[in-house]
Amino acid sequence: MCGMPVNPFTPAAVAGQGVGGQQPGVGTPTPPPAVWPASAPSPSADSKNNVTAASGCIGCLLVLCLLGGLLKTSFENILLGSRNDVEAYLYSTEFVKKRLKAPSTADFSSKRESTVLKLGEHEYAVTGYVDSENGFGAKIRSNWSTKVRKEGDGWVLEHVQIGD
Repeated sequence: MCGMPVNPFTPAAVAGQGVGGQQPGVGTPTPPPAVWPASAPSPSADSKNNVTAASGCIGCLLVLCLLGGLLKTSFENILLGSRNDVEAYLYSTEFVKKRLKAPSTADFSSKRESTVLKLGEHEYAVTGYVDSENGFGAKIRSNWSTKVRKEGDGWVLEHVQIGD
């Protein structure tokens, strides 16, 4: 045993004889208990605790999902604007597209790159740019602006300007 590491968890050490004639607890670590203490919960108590813990986790997940939905809606409003802002932008791009020489080639500025300004209760001024082919087939960028008004479920174009 000279220079060899001593295993304190040998059957002799666990049985209380110590290692190398030593007394247990003197120079040797105490081994873990062979049986769980009587204060440990029984398997039936464990299953009840697991059900309670699972119910708590499910409740937390539901709360997080609800909060996530509310926050997503708020972030969408901040990033994209209100529903009417988005509709004013989309209808404006359609009004502009109808006036292009090659509407199928149109690539519009995104909602973020465009400006939507609320003028009144249902009136909006929208500006942006469009990349589209001209009469010669060359793709050019043109700035555009519209003034649109919401009427019922639809939108009315009051003014449009493309270029300059």
